[in-house]
Amino acid sequence: MAPYNNDPRSKVAADFYKEKKYQEAYDLYYAMKNEQVELGLWDNRYLAWCIYRIGIENNTSDLDKVYRSALYIPKLIEQEANDKVDCYSFTILQACKILQEKNYDKNKIVNLYGLINSALLSKVAGSSEAKDGSTVVYLSVFEKYCSEYSKLLLEIGKYDNCFLVCEKALSALNSYTNTDNELWFHRRKAMCLIGLKHFEEAQKILAQVVKEKKSQFWAWEDLGDAYTLIEDKMAFYCRGLLCKSKDEYLVGLREKVIPYFIWATEYSAAKYEINQIVAVREKNEWKISQKVKDWQLERWYAKNNSSTDNTPIYKKYSAKADALVYSDIKASSIIVIWKDSRKQIAGYLVEGSVSSDGSSDGVLKGEFADVVVPYSTYSVKLAKNKTGQSSPVTLPLAIDNTSLLNQYVRPINGKVRINGDNKFGFIEDCFLSPAFIEKYSLKNGDHYEGKSIKTWNKKKNEWSWVVDET
Repeated sequence: MAPYNNDPRSKVAADFYKEKKYQEAYDLYYAMKNEQVELGLWDNRYLAWCIYRIGIENNTSDLDKVYRSALYIPKLIEQEANDKVDCYSFTILQACKILQEKNYDKNKIVNLYGLINSALLSKVAGSSEAKDGSTVVYLSVFEKYCSEYSKLLLEIGKYDNCFLVCEKALSALNSYTNTDNELWFHRRKAMCLIGLKHFEEAQKILAQVVKEKKSQFWAWEDLGDAYTLIEDKMAFYCRGLLCKSKDEYLVGLREKVIPYFIWATEYSAAKYEINQIVAVREKNEWKISQKVKDWQLERWYAKNNSSTDNTPIYKKYSAKADALVYSDIKASSIIVIWKDSRKQIAGYLVEGSVSSDGSSDGVLKGEFADVVVPYSTYSVKLAKNKTGQSSPVTLPLAIDNTSLLNQYVRPINGKVRINGDNKFGFIEDCFLSPAFIEKYSLKNGDHYEGKSIKTWNKKKNEWSWVVDET
């Protein structure tokens, strides 16, 4: 394709563009198009950028003009060399976003996205990865459009079409090793399946998403949307609210869980969620939904005090969520042997394991550490992580495992033994620290009854018993 066509207006239009007279350039290019004049490569490029400049900088109200112009870009993509395709990604996306922001006909926007995707897919299909990464470049452009296209299709309820777009995207992405965004298209496929009421298929996909993103509230929220039983939905939404996230991000999930708290007569918990929503929306000057306003007018809202913290409620109802996701994994019994509340971490030992160097078998982090108490036993499901080590995938559930507990916790009842002027002492083989002896004003021969715990003695390089000072 020649850079320009032979029509003298081509050079005039190019000069208009270079002089930043975008509307004049646009009008001239479009006049040639209307006369069936075949534009050259650079003619097309300048026209594409005119669409962007006019639409963004001048905030055009002539949306039909933006749409008609954008329709020409897919043809331009097909004509371009592979390594030049990326130069249009920003331009096309902006044109589409202008139309969306201005509430243009969504069916026409969908049509535009469809043409662009077909053009990009023709570049991806049958291509090999070039040394300069050019294939990956236009693959990433294709990925962007599949993402935007499928999002719009999902929004307007064209679930079958959206599902097919995601399938095409995954097929293209799976051909290359330089991308790791398949997860997002799997997630959107599941949303389509929910829309089509194919709930079990959606649950299988979203369970895998949760396993990869178990610390993200939205993963649990999505899975809750895929279930129909009240108890199940409530479990997943509560599990999502246990994840650490900004309050601004949690507004939607909080609104989803409120009807289930009301159903369970957890009115104080429901009121807490409403108050959190209102506080965030007022702080950010966001509109408060009518649904939230209606709840504030109901009798239960006026009669009940708000919880100060809903974490205990989340823990109460979320256990089932973990059990459903990891139903194929057998639970293990663990005992927590240390905890750092400030860092939100806790070390544990698995029943049946033997630590010869005092190290823990694993570490609980974040919300997993928040729910445990040192020298207590729990049931937890463990799975191999990316490094091949076992890590917890379900929240620890407190259990009464006497056999495991007795290996690390035992009662003491006897006389204190303090030799000479020592500041420390013993009851049989249980060590009493100077701070403990001073705290209780203990003397040699005094009687003491309490609890001892097994800890690692770094000086002797062995496990030993010490009094529990908590």
